[in-house]
Amino acid sequence: MYDILILSHGHLAEGFYRTMEMIFGEEPKIGWTSLMEGESSESFGKKLEDSVDWESTHGLLVLCDLFGGSPCMGVVSRLIDSGKKWRMVAGISLPMVMEAYSRREGDLDISADALLKEGRSSIIDVNARLAQGNYDVDEDE
Repeated sequence: MYDILILSHGHLAEGFYRTMEMIFGEEPKIGWTSLMEGESSESFGKKLEDSVDWESTHGLLVLCDLFGGSPCMGVVSRLIDSGKKWRMVAGISLPMVMEAYSRREGDLDISADALLKEGRSSIIDVNARLAQGNYDVDEDE
């Protein structure tokens, strides 16, 4: 079992959260926080502290929008100091967030590895797929 934290620049993390609400029809048990334009690192750090139950014995899966960005790098030292079991995946997409959420009762390492595979497989060249005739336009996911 693990908790999930989504980090991003701007409103992307909240957008993932709200979309998960729409898809699953419930308030997802996901923490999120965003670094907003002009926000100080101290303010972002406070939001980060408030978005995670650092005392929880659950593992923590951190999903970041961009590797090397301030939100991603801003949490690394906190994670190392926390003593929590954690994994971080950067470069996330909605299919990856959905996969992470659906696996949250499972093993953190197995789930993180599955997310990396999901991320790779969910990138589709739609023009090539249509040219091959491998796409049902009436299909809904």
